[in-house]
Amino acid sequence: METLLIVVFILGSVVFVACRVNKYEAVARINQQEDEVIDTFNLMYNTLREMGCQPTKDGENALFVKYQGEEFHIKCGGLYARVWELCWGALRKDAPEVPNIRAAVNDANYNFGPTVVIEEPEDDHRLVLHSRYDIMFSPSFPNKTDYLEAVLDSFFTTRESLCNHFRELNLNQDENAKKRRPIGFRAIEDEEELKDTPAIVTELKIR
Repeated sequence: METLLIVVFILGSVVFVACRVNKYEAVARINQQEDEVIDTFNLMYNTLREMGCQPTKDGENALFVKYQGEEFHIKCGGLYARVWELCWGALRKDAPEVPNIRAAVNDANYNFGPTVVIEEPEDDHRLVLHSRYDIMFSPSFPNKTDYLEAVLDSFFTTRESLCNHFRELNLNQDENAKKRRPIGFRAIEDEEELKDTPAIVTELKIR
């Protein structure tokens, strides 16, 4: 019995030591990743330069860059980067199509790729749209320029998809409104009268 207890104690000690060693190794790996912040930033900066872009530094570990005519903000942290396309669209808060833009944003965010964020500034009469994409960016990645181009291109794909869905929802809303003619509604049959009738058009303003 005593021999069995000694064996169990020894095995337990070995497991405990192994766990401590693994824990220390994990901490060392995490610290190493945190030390690579500047390297990741420089890697991002140099890769953008290889793509023909002209990034400009924005404080610590962040930069602005223009790609395909649009401006992006990139913040590096560890082996990750958060990419923003800021203020690319806006819609009046009192527009009748506001439910449609929210529905289009929700639909877009179900897909892989950038997440669309709706901001409602208190001092502004508009809803403002931004897109954000959190990515990993490591020195070990092959074809870093192709990867980064694909990431930035995905912002345009998301925007186009959202705008198309928004227009589709608006058209369906208009069609449904035409089918529901309210009591007392009088159809406009005279072309001159039609010309004098003001049209109410609300659009999603794209930068």
